Amino acid sequence: MIYRELRRRARRIIGPTLTCCVAGYFCYHMVAGKHGTIAWSEMSKELVGEKAKLTALQAEQQRLERHVKLLRPPYLCADLLDEQARKVLGLSGPNEIIVLHNPSR
Repeated sequence: MIYRELRRRARRIIGPTLTCCVAGYFCYHMVAGKHGTIAWSEMSKELVGEKAKLTALQAEQQRLERHVKLLRPPYLCADLLDEQARKVLGLSGPNEIIVLHNPSR
């Protein structure tokens, strides 16, 4: 008699209990899982930072492209060419003063 009553109550409790456990499992992973809302917000913050880096790199690329354009024959800038040649070859003119710069200080 007691055994039958326990079985009947267990059948009534097991279904909702398992449903709550499964729902809790999915809710937890929806919030804190690998692809959950917390991970999504962190990736959004990271995306903003990476977009800022991309903008800075694009500006640097444009600056370098303008610099290279000035070194090509149709747009050749004599001052820029002279500056680059002196920098690469380590040369200076007889009437120039050289100031050494130590960036570590």
